[in-house]
Amino acid sequence: MGAWLIDDSFADTVNDDVSLLKKRTATGINEISLVEATAMNAGKAQSFDEAIAAANFHLVNEDNFILFIDIKRARLSGIRPLPQRVITDTGWEIIKEEKSTLRASLNPEDINHHPESEASVPAEFSKQKLWERKLLDLSLRNNLLNLRTTRNTIQLVAIKLNDFEDALDEGKEFQILTKPDNWINPNQTSGVYQAISMTDPVVDLLKYDLSHQKLRTYLTEAELQSALTKLYRSSRLSLEENGANTLYLALGFLKWYESPKSELPRYAPLLLLPIEIIRRSAQKGYVIRSREEETLMNITLLEMLKQDFDISIGGLTELPRDESGVDVTKIFNLVRRGIMSQARWDVEEHAFLGIFSFSKFIMWNDIHHNASKLSENKIVKSLITGKLEWETDGVPTNSDLDGSYRPSEIALPISADATQLDAICAAAQNKSFILHGPPGTGKSQTITNIIANALYQGKKVLFVAEKMAALTVVQKRLADIGLGPFCLELHSNKSKKSTVLEQLRQTTEIIRKTSPLEFESEAERLHLLRTELNEYVNALHNQGEYGFSLYDAFTGYAALSSASDQIHLDKDLIAQLSKEKFTAYAHTHTTTPWP
Repeated sequence: MGAWLIDDSFADTVNDDVSLLKKRTATGINEISLVEATAMNAGKAQSFDEAIAAANFHLVNEDNFILFIDIKRARLSGIRPLPQRVITDTGWEIIKEEKSTLRASLNPEDINHHPESEASVPAEFSKQKLWERKLLDLSLRNNLLNLRTTRNTIQLVAIKLNDFEDALDEGKEFQILTKPDNWINPNQTSGVYQAISMTDPVVDLLKYDLSHQKLRTYLTEAELQSALTKLYRSSRLSLEENGANTLYLALGFLKWYESPKSELPRYAPLLLLPIEIIRRSAQKGYVIRSREEETLMNITLLEMLKQDFDISIGGLTELPRDESGVDVTKIFNLVRRGIMSQARWDVEEHAFLGIFSFSKFIMWNDIHHNASKLSENKIVKSLITGKLEWETDGVPTNSDLDGSYRPSEIALPISADATQLDAICAAAQNKSFILHGPPGTGKSQTITNIIANALYQGKKVLFVAEKMAALTVVQKRLADIGLGPFCLELHSNKSKKSTVLEQLRQTTEIIRKTSPLEFESEAERLHLLRTELNEYVNALHNQGEYGFSLYDAFTGYAALSSASDQIHLDKDLIAQLSKEKFTAYAHTHTTTPWP
């Protein structure tokens, strides 16, 4: 039996939806309290808490649940118990309850005016909408909306999820163990084992294991080792190739249905804790621990609820926190209140270890909520509109880079040739361009110089790449030239909170130094040497009055190795000589190979 703890009632007197009770009896909601009535019988030694636990266990197996009757709703509907009979001198007499017939009000409660519906306006389809549609996956293929129990998922025998999350937030490690011996949980729906009764004898074992940093699963030894090995390898491969963590501990699941007629429940995780698996030893096996990253709310689920069911759950923009990490119980109750009116929907406190990917939703979230800010960038705006949104004169091709840039104006910690220097100078002028070339042509060196020069100019640089290997190569080159402390890795296995804080600490401890006095004099010396060398080059290639340079004369003379050193020319020919006449004269002599 049960009792309302608040002034409320159900919409119907008789209900067969067990989730209506489960949501309202949850810890933290406490709108209804259920008690096992047989615990009140004489000879029973159960406590009140044990009577509540026994009553709640009747709700676990939904197949055995038939219905419940809301007595308060029955009274409001005019349904009364059998009339009271009292004995009088004349016999038994039925006492009838008199009903008031006084009309409460003659005025209508409300006047509703329904305006004519406006013609629907077709939705505008843009490049931004196309991007959003491709990025946001609200189908049942998405593991964040419809958990599928595969080899990439391990269900834990979970109790006290709030204490479990607090222990992980404190940095504790948990060993993963097999299912308890000679114990079976027969309640399974859609591949998910249902919650166990707090009166089950195995609960004491689970509490003991949790206090000693051990977790039980529903798998045998062979199944557990195979599943943990697969998760371990998959998570490491994702980190090495993409620099992104995909291994999470899912706490709490929303049990939902696609429509009122759907019979198959779907399970969507609520909270996801970034986790890493570590293999300690062959004897101890695998352990899990937090990656020291923020716990995430399944925002894909929140967006699906908003778009498909018009359900908005507030209070989750910033997750509520307690003394250690997030407040798991409060978050579950916020979701319960949000879906309270949904028949058969419920929040079930399960825990799964599995592979989940957020990368596409994060991109969708940026595009959807920050499109106006993103479009302020001329390149992004051009991609959205499909046309060039700025006037461009192309990448400058300056042949006199030595004359345009003094050594003190461009930082080149790595040697660069003319084409690489051209790209570095174009980047310094904020020009957009594509730098391409076959392997081994110095692209990573050029990028390193571009980043180093930008830092020299006091700029900030965001360097991104599709593959982790490309980031690693450039980061190593920057570290080799002493710029390692100025590089903050945010997308790798070094993106844990403690590692990021350590990188920031090392950077703040670097003493700011001014340019040494010899730097200016050395830069000026290099500039004078470069100017002197360029004067030789200019003199060598400067064309004379006949249209030829010394370089042309030297190369032409070298081509006449078999000709005589003595050539007799008419003085009038020399006085009237030009490059065109010389070329015509040269073609009339087959022995002259001058081009």
